[in-house]
Amino acid sequence: MSGYIRLHRKFADSACMSDDWLCRLWIYLILRANWKPGWFRGEPIGVGQFAFSYRDLASRMGVSENRLRRGFAKLESFGQITVKSGARFSVITICNWGTYQNDTEKSGALTDTLTEARVEARVEDDRRKKEPKQENTKLVPSPDGGETGALSEWEFPVVGGKEKVWTLPQALLDEYVAAYPALDIPQHLRAARAWLVTNTSRRKTARGMAKFLNGWLERNQNRGRNGKSVEALSGRGDVIGKVEQRREQLRGVLVKRHGVRDGAEQERLIDEQLRKEGLLK
Repeated sequence: MSGYIRLHRKFADSACMSDDWLCRLWIYLILRANWKPGWFRGEPIGVGQFAFSYRDLASRMGVSENRLRRGFAKLESFGQITVKSGARFSVITICNWGTYQNDTEKSGALTDTLTEARVEARVEDDRRKKEPKQENTKLVPSPDGGETGALSEWEFPVVGGKEKVWTLPQALLDEYVAAYPALDIPQHLRAARAWLVTNTSRRKTARGMAKFLNGWLERNQNRGRNGKSVEALSGRGDVIGKVEQRREQLRGVLVKRHGVRDGAEQERLIDEQLRKEGLLK
């Protein structure tokens, strides 16, 4: 590679600057992107784009493929890149490349290239949305005992709005996997969903679901460290739901009757009561 890139001062105020890994990844992507049209394995690669494989790029940057994918997901959510995956290789497009990297007289052609890339990405996204979902589904019971519809793998029943189902974003799922390495994340999420399906009066709003799931995972990881894993209490799938339901009841009693609002103190008192009741070892 030769030449130079332009780095606007706006970058100092961007979300990337708060994360050393994202900052490094973003600058590397700009350095690798084409400054003129090219070809890769017989396919045209436009300005502001470059072709890659996850394995090769992860090796070059000294990180795992999973971490690389999470970094791409973050940059896509910031609107800085788009990623188009193919059978032989993938292509990254730097958004707004023509605005920050090229001469004014060339910006029209570059804008066309980026617009085409965005259109292709949007068409691909629409195609995926129209494809029938392959996830396992379960019926969601309504409060009156009826059935309200099918629940896919990472959808959770919620209350408080027009939407009755909240879908766990892939980026948040990846964050849970990274934050709680000691847990079988899919199994714990299924348990949390089963608890929500069963306890219709205790369902959360869509806005509160991320906090609820994070608390669920955090409590289970902490119990595992202390030798108090809920899964160890019984092989039955309903044990987790019973313990969590009782935990919620005790938390309400502590707040309403005794005014205990400190989270750590609540957990200590609740665990103590659960041991007395034989629900926790």
